[in-house]
Amino acid sequence: MYGPPPVPPYRFSLQVGIPPILPVREPAPLRRDSTSRESTRESMHDEPKRKESCTRSSGYSHHFYKPFLLHAQRMMRRRVEVGTTSCKLVGELRGVFSDHLLLVVDGRECHVRVEQIVYITPAN
Repeated sequence: MYGPPPVPPYRFSLQVGIPPILPVREPAPLRRDSTSRESTRESMHDEPKRKESCTRSSGYSHHFYKPFLLHAQRMMRRRVEVGTTSCKLVGELRGVFSDHLLLVVDGRECHVRVEQIVYITPAN
């Protein structure tokens, strides 16, 4: 703590005579020539995947909300109170999906987005 500041590892390796460790680059994927039948089929399928990936949201929300959805599944077919950013809903929980909950309130089906839910609790 009171001595000289720590020496970065690359500086230490140069001082001792050990060559520095260089980052390893991933090899480029193999490309087939455009004359083969498989390559044209693959290229036809690559374009929609790119478009689809641009419109989708990041996978972060799926991993972030997974524990919440597992807890919500335990309350299936029960009467629950769901607090959202705009209101409070009380009804029977009929479905738990990756992006929304299906709640039956007074005979009407309500699809509540998971991103808008503040809390969920069993109702009395």
